[in-house]
Amino acid sequence: MLLGVFALAISVLVVPAVAGAAPTGSVDSANRIIFNSGSLTGVFEGNVPHITFYATNELGRTTYQLNFRSLIEFSTSSGVSTYESPRLVAVADFDSASWTASNFYPVKDKTTGTTIGMGFNFTLNNQMTIVEKTPPPQSLKSGDVVLVVKAYNNTRTITVNGQSVTINTAEIKIDFVLKNWPFASTSDKLALQVNMHSDYNHFALDQSTGTTTVDATNDEGAAVMEHPFTETSNTEQNVRYASGPVTSSMNIGFFHFVNTATVTPAGGAGVAGLAAVLVIRHRHLQVQRFPKSK
Repeated sequence: MLLGVFALAISVLVVPAVAGAAPTGSVDSANRIIFNSGSLTGVFEGNVPHITFYATNELGRTTYQLNFRSLIEFSTSSGVSTYESPRLVAVADFDSASWTASNFYPVKDKTTGTTIGMGFNFTLNNQMTIVEKTPPPQSLKSGDVVLVVKAYNNTRTITVNGQSVTINTAEIKIDFVLKNWPFASTSDKLALQVNMHSDYNHFALDQSTGTTTVDATNDEGAAVMEHPFTETSNTEQNVRYASGPVTSSMNIGFFHFVNTATVTPAGGAGVAGLAAVLVIRHRHLQVQRFPKSK
C-alpha cells in the first residue's frame, strides 16, 4: 500500500517573548538557513533537517535543538498499538540522504491574497534507502519528504482537521509531508523520530496524568527503558525544555505538536488520528509519532 500524502503539523518551536517585526530569513556562508520570527531565531542546517533555536536577545543564551532523525515502520501484529523496537520493520535515516532548502517565499492569506508571513521548504533531493525491510530493499525518492517551515507576521489561528491551533509571532511552524511510503503490511504504522536536546537536557512533559519532569542527563536505569507519553485530551501536546525552576521572566523553549494528521491514500481521501509516544532511552529523548488505524 502506498501512503499518498501524510501531512502532520509538527506545529511550533517556541520561546515565549515579546513579538517583534515580520519574519526574516537569510543563508550564511556554511549554507545554514537563519530564520527569525519575533524574538525567536531558528538555525536550520543546510544539508540535514536539524534545527537549533534560541531567544534572539537573551543574555547568557540557552540553545535548544530539535533534530528530525528518521521514519520508522513498525508492526502491531501482537495487538499492542505502540512503537517498540522489537517490532521494528523498516527505518529511513534522514541523515543518510541529501536535503535542499528552497528560496524564501511569502505566505499569503488564501482569502485576501495579502502577505501574512514567510516560509521555505526543506526537501529530500535524492534517494533515501529504507533499511531492515526484506525483501526487497525499498527507498524514498527525491521530493517524497518535505518539511514546510513557516512564520507569521501576526498571531494566527489555523484549523487542523477541524481543530483550532493558535501560532504566535515568536513561533515557527513546521508541517511534515510524506509521500509514497511502501508499507510491508496494511496493518503496520509509521513513526516520525525526533530527537530533542538542550544545554541542560531537562524536560517537562504535559500528560493526561499531570506534568512529569525528566532529567535526560542521567540514565534512568536498566529497569526503565522507555517512558510512554500519555497524551492529554487536547489537540495540542507539549514537551518543554527546562533548566531549573521556571519564573515569569525566563524564556523556556518547547516542542509543541498537534495529535492529528491528514492522510490522502492513492485511492481516495481520508483522515487519520495520531497518537504520540515519547521514548526516553538512556539519556536519549525522542518523540515518536504514528497514525492510528481507523
